[in-house]
Amino acid sequence: MSEQQCISKHVKFSEISAILEKLKGAGPTSSSKKDDILRRYFDSFEQFRREYRQKYGDNAKTSIFPILRLLLPAADRERDSYGIRVKTLRDLYIKILGISESSIEARKLSGFDESGTGSNGNSGDFADRIFTLMRGRCPKECDMTVWDVNERLDAMGQHYQNGRRTKIQDELIRMVQGMTQLDQKWLIRIILKNLRLGMSQTKLLGLYHPKAGALFDRLSHLSKVCDAVESGEGLEEIGEPGSGMAVRLFNPVKPMLCQRVDLKLVDGMLKKDEYWLETKMDGERFQIHKEGQVFKYFSRNSYEYSHVFGENPNHPGSTLTPYLSNLLTASVQSMILDGEMMVFDKRELIYRDKSENTDVKAIKADNPELRPCFCAYDVLFLNGKSLIMVPYAERIRLLKTLIKEKVGFVTICHRVKVKNGEHLVELLNHAIDAHQEGVVIKKENSAYSPNERNAGWYKIKPDYIDNMVSDFDLLIIGGFYNSKRQYINTFLVGVMDDRDKENPIFLAATKVGIGLSIDQWKQLNSSLRPHWQDVTARKQGRTTVTEEPPELRWGQTPPDVWVYPKHSIVLQLKGSELVQSTSFATAYTIRFPRITAIRSDKGFCDVTSKDEYDQLCSANTKVAKLAKRHVTVDDLTPGNVDSSNGRKRKKSSPLQRNRSTRLNLNLNHVEETAEDLIDNVCSGLDFCVLSTSRGQPPIAELEKMIRRHGGRVVKNPGPKTYLTIAGDRTFLVDRIIDSQVYNVATVDWLLRALGGSEKKDQLLPLRPNDMLAATGSLREEMSNHFDRFGDSLTAKISNAEEMRALLKQVTLDDGPLSTQELQEGRRKILGKRSGFRIFQGLVGQLYQENLKTDIDLYRAKFRMLKFIREGGQWLAESGSKGTTHVFVTKNESLDEEHLQRWVDGFAKQNRKVDVLNIDWIDCSLREKRTCDEQLYRVL
Repeated sequence: MSEQQCISKHVKFSEISAILEKLKGAGPTSSSKKDDILRRYFDSFEQFRREYRQKYGDNAKTSIFPILRLLLPAADRERDSYGIRVKTLRDLYIKILGISESSIEARKLSGFDESGTGSNGNSGDFADRIFTLMRGRCPKECDMTVWDVNERLDAMGQHYQNGRRTKIQDELIRMVQGMTQLDQKWLIRIILKNLRLGMSQTKLLGLYHPKAGALFDRLSHLSKVCDAVESGEGLEEIGEPGSGMAVRLFNPVKPMLCQRVDLKLVDGMLKKDEYWLETKMDGERFQIHKEGQVFKYFSRNSYEYSHVFGENPNHPGSTLTPYLSNLLTASVQSMILDGEMMVFDKRELIYRDKSENTDVKAIKADNPELRPCFCAYDVLFLNGKSLIMVPYAERIRLLKTLIKEKVGFVTICHRVKVKNGEHLVELLNHAIDAHQEGVVIKKENSAYSPNERNAGWYKIKPDYIDNMVSDFDLLIIGGFYNSKRQYINTFLVGVMDDRDKENPIFLAATKVGIGLSIDQWKQLNSSLRPHWQDVTARKQGRTTVTEEPPELRWGQTPPDVWVYPKHSIVLQLKGSELVQSTSFATAYTIRFPRITAIRSDKGFCDVTSKDEYDQLCSANTKVAKLAKRHVTVDDLTPGNVDSSNGRKRKKSSPLQRNRSTRLNLNLNHVEETAEDLIDNVCSGLDFCVLSTSRGQPPIAELEKMIRRHGGRVVKNPGPKTYLTIAGDRTFLVDRIIDSQVYNVATVDWLLRALGGSEKKDQLLPLRPNDMLAATGSLREEMSNHFDRFGDSLTAKISNAEEMRALLKQVTLDDGPLSTQELQEGRRKILGKRSGFRIFQGLVGQLYQENLKTDIDLYRAKFRMLKFIREGGQWLAESGSKGTTHVFVTKNESLDEEHLQRWVDGFAKQNRKVDVLNIDWIDCSLREKRTCDEQLYRVL
């Protein structure tokens, strides 16, 4: 084709630069002015396009695509990556200008992040700095066309893919040497894919054509969007959300999104429509396209990774396609699946959390530990037919017929039809117990609406529910500017390390930038502006090192500015979980943090301590969930029930609600009130009251009782807590007991020790029968003073009631010794000889009736193999003689009546059979001794 037949060769690049400069100059709030600029440009281009076609014929290349890809560089999927960073551009301009690395001008080109945004004292962006620096050093006119620039950029992408880095610089130098300073500014922003126009991609596409945004959601290629608009093909199929055109094979579809929903609205939703509940998977959203033996894999943002997972079953180094191709039914000729690409741990038979920073796209085929596993939850296209308008329930019915599931390779997302609000609460609590991220509910008749968030899919996570997860009171220790360095839009917040009481240090724990209103952000910026200190940076070799103030530690995330603790403000934060991280000064950071309140009532030393923060991570796992209770039916009730005490809430003003939030959500100490002091037998001791029981005083009365005797009450147990008190076994109580970190006593002991109004001479000693849980040191101490029935070895029985309580503990059964007694005897007799193992002498069976999926069965069998490895015997036949233990996986499918009948069928021929949660095996392996069976008993 001759030069005259390509329209982009007749559009100067300077025209594009001028349009972009006008848009930028319109300001961040002049939306209508920007709209007018673009509309006029698109109209003028369309007029030019018609004239061009009349002059050169219908075969001329007249698409607006070459221009649109420069206006939307971040949406251009058809050009290879350039592999260019800000540092590359900086080095290039130092070379072009012939200046020294140590010169003032060179130093002005430092301190910009990878998007080109200024940091460490730099205002504006890298392109602005080049614009200023190149004044008087550039041609006044540029002859380069849009075609020329696109050709050079395409060549740079090809050079990068072929590993020819020096060629990339050569192309850049040829471009910038012929450009004006304004052209260079916009070229840099195009290369960095950050135009900073203050206009969304959807808005710009909508100005090009009203249906261009919807087309892009379905086609994901700007060139195909332009072809469809210019030809009119498929436009009639685009309407309102949910009525869209059919999807096309090998064109990635923007995935349908989930709307966050207030749990108090869900009960009404369930009464109006039918919903299905799915587990919220914690992987990477992917689509799989297939036709014949050709497979394509596309990420959430439409990037292709077929070279990683396999373009065909014989593709060298494929990590998934060779297996997936054999697990599809023979009827599947072509398809598009939507789902999550998970990281599967082949050794532990579990999925890795995304927060563990394992990139599923980086796993190699020969990895001995990990592999990608695709979890499918929708089918959008099947055997030549688009299914996005087919109701959800029918799509999932079809999905089940397409795949033969295989653990660790491909699975179908587990889903349950929700019966009512009570059923939803049960399913939510099962997800919480399984440490899952949350759940998704999907309307049964919903269509698949690409890139739509409010079309029938809703997500529910514990941190969306009031008082469901632990809160943190953290101190602002630093701030990060917005892109224009006009104000602080993200805070660096930290916990207090108070091991040195006189000179506490504050450790950065996370960054947070959401949760407050615009007025609250203005208030915080106004309050802190006089106190901000610029971060000092200095060169150390090739790296830039920031200097930390003596009282602050920010780890690998230095802020733009910092503040002295005494001048700072406390924020209350909430998040979904704690994850291991090396980015901050703490070992764990908060995932998805958001601000829930400004704690102006707190001083800088009244924040979460490092000990309290670390306590939540005491399980020594990579991810620590923050849910502290179960969901109740009251949580579904719109605004009239307090789930903590069942009382109806009174309506309150916003000010009252804010005060209430500040008091009730305090992570540290309960608000101390003046009580009539009786004595000081509890002086210096911290107590935490977790629950009470029916017929016993409420929690508030128990706390008053402690304070009347000189004790202090804390909201959550910590390293300094003397004793935790519990009545009913709530979710939080079970979690505290299972941690085996705290001493947990009964409410009965507290009433005996501190009840009544008389003065006490000493605190009533703790006895084994008073304890729900005891630390190793307390158990050891008690073993020196009490026998196994809780009877003191030295003190006399004081009354008949004490005698009756002891006799209840004594059994006349002369049956076999308990597991703990057997093991203790072996240890005392054999000492460290003989290679003694934890489960020596135990004979177990696995109850499998409630294990509905392969993955659940595999996990349970894997635990039984651990049981065997440590000396236990696993009997495959039910009812075999000699069984001492039955292990059960607790889930929503467990039928306890069937389990009881199953056990009764053979328990008579075995003297005693303990039915335990299979988690007991893991607990025993962690503790290197058998854990207390009472805590894991199922029947």
